[in-house]
Amino acid sequence: MFLAWFCHANVSYIQKKQENSGPVQLSKFLGKDKDNSARRSAVSGKKILLKLDKTKEDKLAENNRNELLKFLNASYD
Repeated sequence: MFLAWFCHANVSYIQKKQENSGPVQLSKFLGKDKDNSARRSAVSGKKILLKLDKTKEDKLAENNRNELLKFLNASYD
């Protein structure tokens, strides 16, 4: 008895999932977020992150680049 109910519940869940899995109108998808100034991906519609948190390795590499730039600029003069 339980197995029959469990299977019926899964079938109805799958049917509902298939009904809702149709194409999404892009204007409705983008209209949910009121922040119109955010840049979005043309493929997925997700927000594009313009600033990322820097790790220790990123900070070290940036520091090395800045030192090299200072050295090359000083040697140019």
